[in-house]
Amino acid sequence: MYLPLYWWAAFSEYALWQNEDHAHDALVLLVLIWLFWGMRGAIFAAPMRPSRGLGWTLFAIGLLLYVVGRVIGITIFMFGSQPFVVAAILLLLRGPDAIRIAWFGIFYFIFMIPLPGFFVDTVTGPLKQWISAIVCELLYRVGYPIACSGVIISIGPYQMLVADAYSGLHSMYSLSALGTLFMYIMGRKSLPHNAIMLASILPIAFAANVVRVIALVLITYHLGDEAGQGFLHGAAGIVLMLVALLLFFALDTLLERVVRPPSLPPPMPPPANAGTKTADGRWMQAKAVASLLAALMCGAAVAAVVMTPTKKFPPIHLETAMPDSFGVWSTVEETMRIVDPQVTGGIERIYNEILTRTYVNPNGDRIMLSMAWGDDQRGERQVHRPEICYPAQGFKVEPISDGTLTTTFGDISVRRLTTSMGSRHEPVTYWVAMAGSVVRNDYDKRMVQLLLLLTGHIPDGLLFRVSSIDPDANHAFKLHQQFVADMMAALPPDVRQRVSGLKPAGASSAASSP
Repeated sequence: MYLPLYWWAAFSEYALWQNEDHAHDALVLLVLIWLFWGMRGAIFAAPMRPSRGLGWTLFAIGLLLYVVGRVIGITIFMFGSQPFVVAAILLLLRGPDAIRIAWFGIFYFIFMIPLPGFFVDTVTGPLKQWISAIVCELLYRVGYPIACSGVIISIGPYQMLVADAYSGLHSMYSLSALGTLFMYIMGRKSLPHNAIMLASILPIAFAANVVRVIALVLITYHLGDEAGQGFLHGAAGIVLMLVALLLFFALDTLLERVVRPPSLPPPMPPPANAGTKTADGRWMQAKAVASLLAALMCGAAVAAVVMTPTKKFPPIHLETAMPDSFGVWSTVEETMRIVDPQVTGGIERIYNEILTRTYVNPNGDRIMLSMAWGDDQRGERQVHRPEICYPAQGFKVEPISDGTLTTTFGDISVRRLTTSMGSRHEPVTYWVAMAGSVVRNDYDKRMVQLLLLLTGHIPDGLLFRVSSIDPDANHAFKLHQQFVADMMAALPPDVRQRVSGLKPAGASSAASSP
């Protein structure tokens, strides 16, 4: 049942495990195979006392998560179904004693589950700022010419942006997997010892990531940008793992000398009938349950393939669909560096079409338009919202507000935010459209996905963003209103519907037909 999932994660077009943030997942899978292979003798020797009620409940939950995750493209559900299915099989074929033996293996499946997107978006920004501040403070105190503004580090002639990959979030996740495996292998019996080691995992991971960033900054400063972006850049990841392992070993050795495990009573001998075929009936029943489990898992794998949508919406060729001039607006060559909020995360993996233009009106007001369209919004291929991407580029984002833009064809639900970096103030207005409907939040997005599932369509996604360099946010938002209204009036009805959700009179929902 899971082989297609592993193949998809390793070799498909979207290859989750080829992404730097999730590369450790394949190693976790190998560790799990090793763990369960090592526990197989103890599991087979456990008393056969199946727990039917809890076992079938967990199995049903696991299959439901698996099918829904595969069909809709929710990676948390896909991989999160594994501990439920494995625990259920152990309960149904052996019983609670098998769970007690294999508890660490079942728990370790957690490290194959991708971190939720909303959690990553929320935590990444603050982590990058903390790391930037710590690195700058440490290097400044030892005499380096260094300063930082947000997540931008300036040292000597170089200016470095602490990217999302160096926030330490995913490295802390992978190092947590390493730390818990280290604790399991060492097998310390002292509860205080294990509690201290467990509590130290995240601080050690954070400290190791600080060392990693310091190494990159110093490499760039002393050897140049080419060295920092070349081989030594990749070697910094090895430095991260080595530093973390050394800290784990040092702390474990110290605690072993300081914290002594309590004396434990000798273990109780196993039941006399443990692991023996006490009755042919039990073994026949177990074989029947195993056959039923296998049939249901094969059925779930087939159902996931059959129910997965395959129809795609026609492409939007943004370069030709968007007019060069309309109303009082015309395009102009822009020499100023524009920070595009889609630059992070591997653009080619997310979007099929990207358009960035600058328009100007007779008064000299400039509007920067950025549009990005992707034909598949499942799994990791999610539209990057500006309130997440702008901070990743070093901008500060002021409080966000929702509102509407009025056009002659109806209102568009939008989100407004004011961003700044130094003296640059950039108010932003944007919306996200899926299958010709504006989605304001994750709930709207999931509802559109479910409606499209009924017709076998894969949801597409489009980000429409306008911004301007203007210290007066109210003035900027009024210009955005005028710009969008003029553009919607100039677009053909089918293009207008795809990019804004403004449907012609009498048109049906875009979710019912592409």
